[in-house]
Order: sequence, then C-alpha cells, then structure tokens
Amino acid sequence: MTERLFGMETEYGFAVRTGAPPGPDRDWGDRFMTLAAECLRHLRSSEGSGMFLPNGARLYLDCGHPEMTTPECANPWDVVRYMQAGERMLSAVAQELKKREPGVVDVLLFKTNVSHGDVSSTWGCHTSFLHRASPALLPRQIIPHLVSRIIYSGCGGVERSSSGLRFVLSPRVAFLEKEISGKSTGERGIFHTKDESLSAEGYHRLHIICGESLCSESALWLNIGATALIVAMIEAGLSPGEDVQLADALGAMRVFARDPTCSKRVPTATGRPLSAVQIQRHYLEMAEAQLAHCCMPPWAERVCVEWRAMLDRLEHGAPASVARTLDWAIKFCLFGRQAERRGLDWNPAQTKQEPTEPGPGLQPTTARSRESRVLLDLHQELCEIDTRFGQLGPEGIFAALDRAGALAHHFPGVDNIEHAMVEPPAIGRARLRGQCVHRFARQSARYACGWKGVWDREKNLLIDLSDPFATEEKWQALPRGYRGLPDSLQEHVRHLLLQVLTLHDRGSYEAASEVLCELEVFQPTFDSRSHYEFKRLVAWVQSRRGFLDGLSALDELARSRPLDLSLITDYVCAYRHQGLSPPAAIESWIEKGLALLEQDGAPDSATAVPFLGHYGYLLLRSGRPKEALRVLQDACLRRSRAQAHPHSSSRILAELADVHRALGQREEASLFLDEAQRDQVAHGFEGDLADLTLTYRAKLEPDHNRARGLLAEVRTMQTRLQNSMGQTRTLLLEARLGRNPDAAALQKPRILELGRQLPALDRCKMLSKILSHWNLWAGGAPDPDGGADFYWWL
Repeated sequence: MTERLFGMETEYGFAVRTGAPPGPDRDWGDRFMTLAAECLRHLRSSEGSGMFLPNGARLYLDCGHPEMTTPECANPWDVVRYMQAGERMLSAVAQELKKREPGVVDVLLFKTNVSHGDVSSTWGCHTSFLHRASPALLPRQIIPHLVSRIIYSGCGGVERSSSGLRFVLSPRVAFLEKEISGKSTGERGIFHTKDESLSAEGYHRLHIICGESLCSESALWLNIGATALIVAMIEAGLSPGEDVQLADALGAMRVFARDPTCSKRVPTATGRPLSAVQIQRHYLEMAEAQLAHCCMPPWAERVCVEWRAMLDRLEHGAPASVARTLDWAIKFCLFGRQAERRGLDWNPAQTKQEPTEPGPGLQPTTARSRESRVLLDLHQELCEIDTRFGQLGPEGIFAALDRAGALAHHFPGVDNIEHAMVEPPAIGRARLRGQCVHRFARQSARYACGWKGVWDREKNLLIDLSDPFATEEKWQALPRGYRGLPDSLQEHVRHLLLQVLTLHDRGSYEAASEVLCELEVFQPTFDSRSHYEFKRLVAWVQSRRGFLDGLSALDELARSRPLDLSLITDYVCAYRHQGLSPPAAIESWIEKGLALLEQDGAPDSATAVPFLGHYGYLLLRSGRPKEALRVLQDACLRRSRAQAHPHSSSRILAELADVHRALGQREEASLFLDEAQRDQVAHGFEGDLADLTLTYRAKLEPDHNRARGLLAEVRTMQTRLQNSMGQTRTLLLEARLGRNPDAAALQKPRILELGRQLPALDRCKMLSKILSHWNLWAGGAPDPDGGADFYWWL
C-alpha cells in the first residue's frame, strides 16, 4: 500500500454590509486578514503573502477575498475535515470583524462558484495531487474522468451562457475554453498543465482547476477519493483512461453538464457513445481490478464501494435518487420548487427564451413580455438561492437544510472538526509545519514558514520540508545554492514592499509603518531594487506620520546614486509633510528639481507631475496663488499626465481646486474637487480624500455649519486611519470655522497633546503661530502677518 497526499484550496466570496451612508470603500479584505492575524496563531508565509496555521493550512488574500488551503492530507476524510475546520475559522474571524467595526451590519462569506453580478465570474476551488508520474502521461488518462465526474462533483446552478433558464450540473464548465491549458484565469482548460511540485525533485503536483466548491460531505469525499485512485493508477503506468478517450472532451463536458438525468451519451474516439456514468464505471472497474496493487492507498477499497453505490443511484433515478445527497441535485430540487411558486413547470430545457441583447441574464421581449418578466424574476431568485446556498454560518441555505434534517450528505468518519482546527494531520510534512507554528507563533519576526520548509531568520537555519513525507524535525544550516526559501523570501519581501506602498496610498500610515518594521529584519537579504524601494517608503511613511527620521533614509540613497528628479521629489515630499506647512529647507530641493526640468532631456511627465504638484502646493502656502495656478496647470496639461500614478494625478486635481478657491473661483474649484474625489474613491485613496479633497471642500463651503459637518466626517476617517497629522489640521480648521474662542478652547488641549507627540508638529512654525495667536485664529480674525487667505495659508 502507498500513502498518497493531496489537498484543496478554496476561494470564498466575501462581502461586508454596513449601516453607514455610501462613502469611500474600505479595503475590508486587508482588514479581515489583519484581524485573522490577531485571532489565529500563525507564522507568516515566506511564499508571497498570508499565513500558515497550527493545523498546517494556509490562509491568504487573493484579489480581495480570503482563500484557504488545507494542509496536505493522506485520505479523503481529512480533506473534508480540514476544509470544514478552515471554514469555522473563517466564520469566527468574520464574526469578530462584525463585532469590532462600528457600523458593520454583517460580514458574509460564501462557498460560491459563480458571481451573478453585472460581470459574471467564476470562483476557484482547486485540488492538488502529489504524484511521481511523468506529467506528459496525465492529460490523456485523466481528462475523461474530469469530464464525467461532474455527475457527482458538480455544484449545480443556472448556465451562465444560456439565452434562457437552463439548469446545469456544473456552472464552471461554461468558463472552460480548452481541453488543455496552462492558464487559470483565462482560456481555462479541463486539464491544467501547471506542475509546481512544492516538493523535492522527482515529485510532481497535478493541479486541477475545473472543479467546484461543494457543501456535501459525500460529494467532496468521493470527488477526492476517486480522483486520487486514478492518479495512483496513472503513476503505476496502468493507463486507466485509454479505452474511454472522447472525440470532443469539452463538448462532452457541456452535454453532461446539461443533463440532470445523467443518461445522455457522447461520442468517444472509437465512435462508441458513452454516458458519464459508463465512463465513470470504466474507471471504477479499473480501480477495483488493482486493489491489491502496491500503488493503491489503504482506503482504496472503501472508495470503490462508495463509488459503485453512487453510480448505481445516478444510473437508476437521477436526479431524485441523489436529491438529498449531492449539491447539484439539492439545488435542482430547490430551483424546481421556486419555479412552481412562479406557476412554471420546472423543465429547464423548455424555459429557453431568446434575449434581445447578448448576456448571461434574461431580457424581456415585446411579444411575450409577461412571460419574460416572470422568467427574469425567477432567474434573479435562482441566482440568489445559488449564492446563499453555500453561505458560511447558520444563515446559509445548505446549512439550514442540514440543520432541519432535510439532507443525507454526511459521510461516516468526517468528525472531530474542533481537533482539525488546531492540530495538523498525522501523516506528512504538514504535521511538522503545524508543530512549528504552534511553538513559534509568538516569534513571527524570527521565523518564516512555507510549504517546503520552516526558516529561522535569526540563525539562518531551516527545517527542509521538501520531502512531502518528512517525519523528523531536523534543523540545518542553509545550504549553498538552496533553491527553496531564499527565492521565496525575495518574493515575500517584494510582496511586503507592495503592501507598504498600498497602505501608504490608502492613507493607512500606521499600518504601513508596522509592515516596514517587519521588513527591517530582512534588510540583509535585500537586493539593490528592494533596498531603494524600502528607503523611499520609509521616507514617505515617516513624514506622513509626523516623524523626521525619513530624511536620513533619503540621505543614504543620495550617497549611493546620482541625484535625479525622482529622488529630489522624494525629498520635497518628505519636507512638505514635516508639519502643517513646508519648512524653508524645501526650497533648495525645489530649485534643484526646477533646474533638472529645464535641462535638455528632462524626465518624463510621469516623474515630473508629482514634483510640480508639490511645487504648486508650496507656492500657494507661500501666498502666491497665481504662480501656483500656472505650475499646477502645467502639470495637468502635460501630454502624459495619464501616465503618472493615480495617487499623484488625483492630488494635483485637489491642489488645483484649492488654488481656484484662493483666487475666488468657486465653480472651477468645485469641478476639480469632484474629479479628484471620483478618482480617490475609485482607487481607495482615503488618506488624500480626507486630508486634501474633503478638507478643501470644507474650506470652499460658504456655510460654516456645513463645512464643520464635512470636517467631522474627515476627522472620523482620520481617526479610523490613525492619521494624527491629519487630525491636527482638521481640529484647527474646526476651531477656525467655529469663530468662538471659548468653544475652541476645548479642542486646544488635544492639539497641544498631538504637538508634543509628533516631532514634526513640535517644530512646526505654522502650529506655533496659530497657538500663539489662538484667540485670533479661533475668532476668525485675519492673519496677523497680513496674509490674504482666510485660513492663513494653512
């Protein structure tokens, strides 16, 4: 008998419902992961992003939604068990997020397969099988199995590409375009050629992407078990799919997907038509004939027994015979009952109706508008059922049916989920990985974890887990030329740098600082590019936090590279944010930048735009709005402004608006603020939205009560983002707009406290000036230095 290892990775739909009025979207995915890191013992992944958990699993964020990967499992019971354990952990984090975030009504997670929004998309549920066969042997032998297994592994749903209502066993099929493909997000194939073993030489990993997330324990158990036996036979050279080659695999899969009776036949390569059940019986009989073969795992016989029983049920009475057991058949019944409520005879093949426009949904026609309206309503209701079917937690439809005793899907032996939430499987390297996470979770700065190893960064040691069946924890010095963790580490560093940049652009400067602290331990491993990016980010983040040490990071870069406009702009940016108004030191760097711009072969507009934006800001704060307008218009009119980062481009628009305000051109100012706000909301630039755009909008507002309302919204955002510099400016503006020194006196202690906490404010001449003339400021009096701006050019 041979032990096998396999696992599953599942993408979960994720949504947060809030009771607050619409505003800039928060990155709830990042917030979810931050909270998961607080709630779950873990070690950070050395392989990109996310974390490894004590049970050997990995949790990470993929395109804004959580994705959970089970540990490597040695039997199908464990796959089902660890999948359920992961979902309980995800649900617990979701509930904690709901509890901690004011205004959050609900946090929803869905085990879904198709998004029914305006742009329909598919959610991945990938399975991986470790093997030692030549990868070239796999497609021919396993594709007929992948095509036909949907009769028990399909999740069920409404066909996306149908012109009417058509039920399908597997909606994922509509997203498959080829028989074989190396792509996973476009031009997907039934067979995916990816062969990233994550193990030592000699091992391969079959990565199956054509499957779907399932709720039924029996369906998932059989799906994993049967496929594992077929992989075992291929590895042993037994060619289990040779006699069931299909004439058109993709076409056959679509036929099977549209047949709830599981009886339709498709042509094979020899011309003999076969049904999905017949193809599956062929694979089953091959497995039964090899039960004594050394390639088979110890649980192979149990799989064959369950496999045969399921095929018998499907052949003699589907869908009714599996209506309480398989995902697709349960949905088929739910959809039928909903159709009956609408007065329709549920026969999906007969509800077809041509739409007036191409698209996944139904469209009304003039000839049959009433029927079309009924079908359209039904389509929307079925999509909602489909989405809520796999919702995690007690509110999900599948969970509710299960709780009511309406289903018969539980598989004997899938139990002890609580144990699987904290302990790894007994067989394979996941056990060692999970034990390390248990022990070192409190030392995440020192230890990194991956599929192929655990690394002690401090001592440069590793536990090599490239052997997937490793059983002993052996620490060793990092071998010369080792191709495991070092490469992964550089990928991890690049991911963390990108995370800092994203947090900075969003305005989460404190969170960005925390990631920078985490990056510090990796500095000895930085390549030149990572070193440069790290120092720049330190300068940006520290200046926005109100600290002065970011300049030393730029000084280090200036000693090791030529002074170009990019580095000059970094200096200007750092000085700009050193207080509430730029210090005098910024002027020499502005002169250096202007000199470079005047030279032949000046830097491209993408580099010049942010520099000119800072220059325009300085001119306005120096009481020179007309010059500021000229400079900022120059930046906006440059041919390639669109090539500049949206963060810089949207900031320029906000600065232009404040210049127009200062010149009394309110309508122009409002138009630029509208455009800036649209860009910032679209990209999630909450920091600039609060510090610049909404603040400038408050300064533009003639009604001071409404202006204070805007500033209250700004301060709420800044408090959530922990932006102390921004809060200080907002408190000052609120005091100014109140025109009541006695009322403003209540805000002064908090302003003084922030001034003591932040070195940039402690040295800020503008803050010192306002505090020295507090009654003038809070009473709405003019600038004592004779400035024309109502806000003293703050």
